[in-house]
Amino acid sequence: MHKSFQRVVAAALAGSILVTGCTKTRVATVGRLEESQTEIQRPVPYTGTYVAKWSDSDSNHLHSIPGSTRFAHAGEKLGFARADGQLLAFHDEARVPLKAVPAKAKYVVWYNKKTVQTQFGREVDKAMDGTTKTLAVVFTGAIIVGVVAWIGYEAVEHPESFFSSDDCNH
Repeated sequence: MHKSFQRVVAAALAGSILVTGCTKTRVATVGRLEESQTEIQRPVPYTGTYVAKWSDSDSNHLHSIPGSTRFAHAGEKLGFARADGQLLAFHDEARVPLKAVPAKAKYVVWYNKKTVQTQFGREVDKAMDGTTKTLAVVFTGAIIVGVVAWIGYEAVEHPESFFSSDDCNH
């Protein structure tokens, strides 16, 4: 194999790891109420925004229920109940009627989807932060060294103009 091809492959692999390894999508479903059940209530695993959704099959094709969005902290309970022909959504002690659920719904569930940073992503961020600070110090140092070198060069190469005080009228 040619060395240039190996370098391209290595760079592509490193880039793909950096791009795909920094985040992951986390999905949580809580309190699935089947059409044969009358009540269910479960604690949420993650703090975040949950939306009540329904499906008319077991294919997990979920449809959002308007007005059902709730923010819940990990451990709080979400659920559903059927009472007097009406579907109620639970959030701890609060109960809210859900009106936009069609009769063909086989089940309802609380749904949370969030993109979170992986440990690898956090470590890359730390490394990049340190690299950025190091580069800023090196760049500032290079500018200072460059200015001092230029002043030194001018003083050695053109001492008559560098050390003259003709510009000052005393």
